[in-house]
Amino acid sequence: MSAKLFHNISHKDKLRTIDALVALCVPSHNFFFMIILAVIMATLGLLLNNTSIVIGSALLAPILYPIMGISMGTVMSDYKLIMISAKTLAKSVVLAVIAAAFATILFADTMTVPQIVYELSRPSLMHAAVAVVAGLAASFAMVRSELNETLPGVAISAALIPPLAVVGIGVGEINMEIISGAFLLFLVNVAGITFAGVTTFSLMNFYVDRKEADKALEVEERPSKAKA
Repeated sequence: MSAKLFHNISHKDKLRTIDALVALCVPSHNFFFMIILAVIMATLGLLLNNTSIVIGSALLAPILYPIMGISMGTVMSDYKLIMISAKTLAKSVVLAVIAAAFATILFADTMTVPQIVYELSRPSLMHAAVAVVAGLAASFAMVRSELNETLPGVAISAALIPPLAVVGIGVGEINMEIISGAFLLFLVNVAGITFAGVTTFSLMNFYVDRKEADKALEVEERPSKAKA
């Protein structure tokens, strides 16, 4: 069964996956704009105690892809891909927290912090398990083109934006307990997804395709160099 699931991957599917993933890991204004919109929506949803809004915010955010890029780069021992993905992720985190903090300062003056905010600042082993499962689903669906439509659902289950929104709420409320707990939950989610991605991409033998990743990076970096 494992051979059919992980080893029966065409070279065409591998190239498509690498090209798509690299394109989404290289930083762009559009990428960061969507991160900001998503975290503001998540912050407002949390302050309103409206889970539907929080779920919808996860559909906007492309933050899952640089984490998958770190996983792919690790499997390929591609330092350049790892660094680009890590920088994109780090910048996304900073922008998300700042945006969430501003939204909190603007809209939470007369509001009581909902219980859901405190729940998202208490990481547990169960959260880690969910992150691993979400990472397995994300990496598998990314490679299998017929399953690409399931990626929005995976983005919701990965729960990356809500913890960052909670960190921003903690900053806005100057609450270190919320800040530290929510950021730890975010790190737990990132670690679980990365581990699952490394495992999946390794089983699919992506480590032999480093040259393709380097080519894709060169193509994606040309427009930014030309503008500079």
